[in-house]
Amino acid sequence: MSTQTPKVFISYCWSSPQHEEWVLHFAKELMGHGIDIVIDKWDLKPGHDANAFMEKMSTDNSVTKIILVCDRQYTEKSNRRSGGAGTEAQIITPQIYQKTEQDKIVATFISIAAHRPTEDMALSVHRFFESIYNYFFSPDNVTSYRDDDCDNYKFIIHELFLYFIAALIKYERFATIDFFLSTEFYLGNSRSRRGKIMASYPIFRDYLKSFELRAKRLRRISPRADLLKERCNSVGIDFKHLMAADLILYIRNATDELYHNHWWPETLLYSTIDERVIEMFARAKSVAYFTKMIGMLNTSSVDTFKAKIEQIKARRDSIPKWSFHTLDLDELIGTSELGTVR
Repeated sequence: MSTQTPKVFISYCWSSPQHEEWVLHFAKELMGHGIDIVIDKWDLKPGHDANAFMEKMSTDNSVTKIILVCDRQYTEKSNRRSGGAGTEAQIITPQIYQKTEQDKIVATFISIAAHRPTEDMALSVHRFFESIYNYFFSPDNVTSYRDDDCDNYKFIIHELFLYFIAALIKYERFATIDFFLSTEFYLGNSRSRRGKIMASYPIFRDYLKSFELRAKRLRRISPRADLLKERCNSVGIDFKHLMAADLILYIRNATDELYHNHWWPETLLYSTIDERVIEMFARAKSVAYFTKMIGMLNTSSVDTFKAKIEQIKARRDSIPKWSFHTLDLDELIGTSELGTVR
């Protein structure tokens, strides 16, 4: 068992004196729990290069975690790639995309959502995802770019979206998931979706050209699924929760008669290797437990849900396949056992 003292770098924005004071108080609380803290206020010496300091924090092997304190100003600067927060975002995001030791990066909103899932908090996280959607595209001042230039951002945002839903599943916050997924996302002035202003959550899972090339080079079925699994270590969320999140996102999307964008459940490739009922569906053998999930599943009863699953299965082209592996919905859901215990 490792006895190494955790070392955490805190990335934040100097939004206001009150915010800086809150961040410093937070840092002191972490220190009180035996965590070694690195923060610019304490560790960046006057006259030293701030950019070099930020880059060192994202590459230093002694730094075991990076906490991003994402307030409104941090997000705005990150979106514009300006200021310290914007610089840190550009430095940190390629690092977490390229390195499997991604557990150094902690998105604090996931923990907040898991432990304080009020509607206001869910709405704040919802707005956060709206604000980072522009990272799917090159900045307006960039006129020359390749199709895969933003793949690192696309991967990270997709991964974070999965983590948020997975955290809510872990703590059985099914009503919060329903609220989060039922509320469309405002795209504003983004250069995508052919001028659409509002869109549903599948926009956060996009095609990544770089992974297609990687699959050919490595001769892997899905390097994207592999990377999601590899990076799901020491972050407080088991890979089984990521698969559960992917399953819910896929089912809800596939049973929406109005959906136009498809959610492809990357992680469920691994379910075809080790097929077993997803935990929350195993518990849904109980009518009372299934009733808690009704809103999240966008259904009204066990029978209605089973009918929706049959409709998905009837559209064979909508069932995910990987090489010789096909998703078995009945196996993952335990369809025949749902709601059989009162």
